[in-house]
Amino acid sequence: MTAAAERLREWHSGLAPDGVVVLGLVLTAVRPGRVPASVRRYRDVVAELIEHVYAIGWHDDLVACELSELAEYLPFDPPPRRRAAITQTVPSDVHRTATAIITNLAVLRKPAVAQPDSGTEP
Repeated sequence: MTAAAERLREWHSGLAPDGVVVLGLVLTAVRPGRVPASVRRYRDVVAELIEHVYAIGWHDDLVACELSELAEYLPFDPPPRRRAAITQTVPSDVHRTATAIITNLAVLRKPAVAQPDSGTEP
């Protein structure tokens, strides 16, 4: 989270490479259970640096599988079944987060509607 905060501060200061657009920050637990208060406080400070913050919970199966074994999210995938294997479909919180990111990206990429110039003729 410290590295994310540093990158976000660089981005806000205009020090990020040209063309870099920060869409949001995805946070995930590093272990199961309750997040310590100090981490929650720092998370709240970092979250103030970016408009969209997404959270993904802890998934035991993620540490037991190789990356190549995990299911992939594709835009417009249907929501996963309850208790589906992580090798067959992404977890529901991953699906919700990915869908939200795609939706926010679509809003950012939507072309501005040209407003007619009042008082002038074509």
